[in-house]
Amino acid sequence: MDFQRWIALISLLAASLGSSCKAECPCNCSVSLTNSHRSFDSLSFDWNLKPEAECFCNFTVVARRVDNGYIEEKPNILPGYYTFYYLHPFTYYIVKVAGETADGFSAYFKTEVIARTSERAPTAAPRDLKMHPSPRSALVTWDPPPVENWSGNVTQYKIYSNSTSLPFTTACDNNYTLTSLTPQRTYYVNVATVANDGVESSTSKMTFTTTTPDEYPGGLEVKSTNNTSLVISWNALDWCNPEYDVNISEAGSLTHVQTFQAYSPSVNVSGLSPFTYYSVTVAARCNGTGLVSPAVVTRTDEDVPAVAPLNLRVLPSIRWAMVTWDPPSPPDQRGVITGYLINNTGTVFHTQNTSYNLSSLTPFKKYNVTVEARTSAGHGPLDFVCYITMEDKPSTSPSDLRETAATSHSISVAWNPVSQDNGIITGYTIQVQQVFPSPGELYSIVTDTSSTYAIAGLQPNSTYRVEVAAHTSAGAGDYSPSVDVQTAEKEPLPPRLESVRRTSATQLEVAVGSLTAEESRGVISSYCVRVVEADRGGSLEDCLDPQAQGPIHSERCD
Repeated sequence: MDFQRWIALISLLAASLGSSCKAECPCNCSVSLTNSHRSFDSLSFDWNLKPEAECFCNFTVVARRVDNGYIEEKPNILPGYYTFYYLHPFTYYIVKVAGETADGFSAYFKTEVIARTSERAPTAAPRDLKMHPSPRSALVTWDPPPVENWSGNVTQYKIYSNSTSLPFTTACDNNYTLTSLTPQRTYYVNVATVANDGVESSTSKMTFTTTTPDEYPGGLEVKSTNNTSLVISWNALDWCNPEYDVNISEAGSLTHVQTFQAYSPSVNVSGLSPFTYYSVTVAARCNGTGLVSPAVVTRTDEDVPAVAPLNLRVLPSIRWAMVTWDPPSPPDQRGVITGYLINNTGTVFHTQNTSYNLSSLTPFKKYNVTVEARTSAGHGPLDFVCYITMEDKPSTSPSDLRETAATSHSISVAWNPVSQDNGIITGYTIQVQQVFPSPGELYSIVTDTSSTYAIAGLQPNSTYRVEVAAHTSAGAGDYSPSVDVQTAEKEPLPPRLESVRRTSATQLEVAVGSLTAEESRGVISSYCVRVVEADRGGSLEDCLDPQAQGPIHSERCD
């Protein structure tokens, strides 16, 4: 109560003491009554008598609760200012003033005021507070405090937590979900009842621990850095400081490569096989192993092939050779085979096939061929094989064919031998044909590797045309230029005695027939005629010039 109100009250008291109550008052009197102040447990009123009520000298102020009719009276109250204390919070009261005259007449004045005490903080916290935690959230539920403890209108519940500053909820909601929590962490929650004027009650407090999440590290990425290494990364878990189990295996097989622990969300794995698909998973370990992530499959980079092409083989011919091979086995390819390099004694070829036809080769020549496989990383090891092309007929002929000796029935010839040409010289073939005195048939003689030969069975004093060729297993080559050779002469056959005529006592005329070339066996230089005396046994031999005309008598021959 302020100072001015106390001064007014003292003045009214002095005035009333100085006057006397009137004996008669009208029955229908009133006072002025206003509610000037209130709190959660008090109500203050200003009231004064109106002129017609001045006959009353004794007053009682009455406050009656609207909800249950409870009456609180304050007698012997002077007009002015009065406060009711120890009232119930947030409760409506009907306030009236009753007056009493000197002769004992009492009555309520017709003026009344309905006033309500203010709200106060509820006297009880929410009941049955419960937590329903999950890995990253928690549902908080509660029951309202008893109505008698509200002390006003409960308009909101306020939730406090060490996780964050939270908003109010409405009084209609007896639950709230805390979000953005960290798994496996302990939190506390306070829930307070809030009255209409924002006054809060005491709180109910509870601690809880979020659960372990059924989750795996996300964002798993696997990248190849070279042909034997992978970089593996993933998103770190924020709910603990876990170790990570990283598992690597060959994709599509049961071959397990390795499992290791990592303390950061990125690792570099080396020592892997080139050009191999690997399956990678990761799981977090924090108070137990969590879920395993879906597998990510990545392939390491290519490398050069580990081995040379397999089963290298060559099928040679005279001037070409077919080279064939098989690719390296898949584990040894270490990449995509993009082609092959063939080196044939210094001449390089490329192909994408597993065979190649080498052409324009030299017969009966030794070659060395190599083959190596190629990937995008380069060429791998090589395999090689030596081969010799097949023999061909000699490309050159013997030179300087010549006669070295002759008899009447044979001729010896010689030539310069042919060195190894398109193959191994296995012998020579000699072709012989008589050309004089009459043409004969052409025939061949196959000899060994000697560069001389005696041709027998010839006719005396005959000319023969001779040529020679070298041969290999593939056959004879070209023949040398031919030469004409001649056999030696031989004594002629006896000429035919055609006639003998005596021309004188001492002379005879002898006629001899001409010899053919075959009969003459050479050039007839003379004829010899032998005359034998029948009775004495003597003889006379004359030689006749075959070119002479007629018989010629020669000297006697003994």
